[in-house]
Amino acid sequence: MSAQQADQSMITVKHIRAVGYRNEFVGGMFSAGPLNDGLYRVTLFRDAFDVVHEQLAADPNVPGKALGAVQQSMEVPLVREDVVTLIMNRDAMIGLGRDLIKQAGGVIEEVAAPNEPARGA
Repeated sequence: MSAQQADQSMITVKHIRAVGYRNEFVGGMFSAGPLNDGLYRVTLFRDAFDVVHEQLAADPNVPGKALGAVQQSMEVPLVREDVVTLIMNRDAMIGLGRDLIKQAGGVIEEVAAPNEPARGA
């Protein structure tokens, strides 16, 4: 008898990974909605550095060759790299919000009392 058959009040849903699935680190997010289509957007991003222009010393003996070891200057602006935008309906947004609030509860407790042992420890 499977676990699903043993407890009729529960169902099992198998999760599979979409083609191209991957784990990514993000450092921030913003959300919008509902938009004209009635859907919500949650964009997850990370701060990154984008090398726009790099100047290397030229090799005086070989035209067009750089002396890679001698860097003159570099322009490196901070950018926000959007990793993914989740598009969802109202019910999914509410579920996401509730789950994030639930997860944030433990984090907020840690920040509020950093020297106290974690709950349940």
